Amino acid sequence: MPASENVEPRIVTFGDPPLKLAIYDQVVDASSVDYWNGPRTLDPGTLEYVRGEKRFRNPSNYGLSTLPIGLPKWRNRSLRFDESCNQAAELTPAQNNAIRLIVEQADEIPNGGKTWRYNFALNFEKMVYQPGFNSAFAQAINIAALLFAECKTKDPAYLDLIRSAGLTLITPISDGGVMNTADGMTFFEEMPAAPGMSPYILNAHLLSINVLFALSKRTGDKRFEEAARRGIETFIKLEPQYTAPHCIKYALKLRDDCRPEYDDYDSVLLDEIAAWTGDERFHKYARLWKHRADAGR
Repeated sequence: MPASENVEPRIVTFGDPPLKLAIYDQVVDASSVDYWNGPRTLDPGTLEYVRGEKRFRNPSNYGLSTLPIGLPKWRNRSLRFDESCNQAAELTPAQNNAIRLIVEQADEIPNGGKTWRYNFALNFEKMVYQPGFNSAFAQAINIAALLFAECKTKDPAYLDLIRSAGLTLITPISDGGVMNTADGMTFFEEMPAAPGMSPYILNAHLLSINVLFALSKRTGDKRFEEAARRGIETFIKLEPQYTAPHCIKYALKLRDDCRPEYDDYDSVLLDEIAAWTGDERFHKYARLWKHRADAGR
């Protein structure tokens, strides 16, 4: 249950298809949400989490299970491929299975973009997302996986899905996508929500920017690069709000704002943005954030 068992949520729906959230007056106890309420195992065939007869589909598992293997931590998120596509070995059976799931589980939004949906409720602070929501993190990591798969297999059939998935990444939340356009900004939301409710989770935004640069390079579609650059402008405006004394905030709307395990990841993503843009400010951000994270450990 939420922090108070007698609190009834306010139901908010937004966008097309409708995003549905239950909003409470108090922070939701994570153990009250079925996804967290007990141990789960991973089904290697479906990449769903399993507890008894219950199955929880987290579509980011597809992309995470596809990305190049054998690289230092976080470096498999780089989309600046070498001649081996950043993996000298052939695709493994597990990678091929994950790629198959990415293709099979893609769902369509009204403008023809493709996305991937979570089939369980998930809490964030005072909100409980109802099944069927999508996420910039799953969107970006699955596009990254498709770019890797297309590079590795040389199969052009992946390009149509890559383009349509990219379209969802740059489609506003109100139209079924994952791009937050509040107050003239461009922010790629890991947890999309109605206006004023989005949490601004940082790592998904930075990953999405990198993916959009890679998409633009591979497809020649400048809309992706333009969206990436708008995302950069938004990051620069918001950056002071993420910088805490001893860490980088995971999200702007979060009580417990320090998650040290993400600091190194954010630094890698910032270095990648510097490589795409040639903008040395992002190397400086990465070094500064890494220094603060190390000091806080």
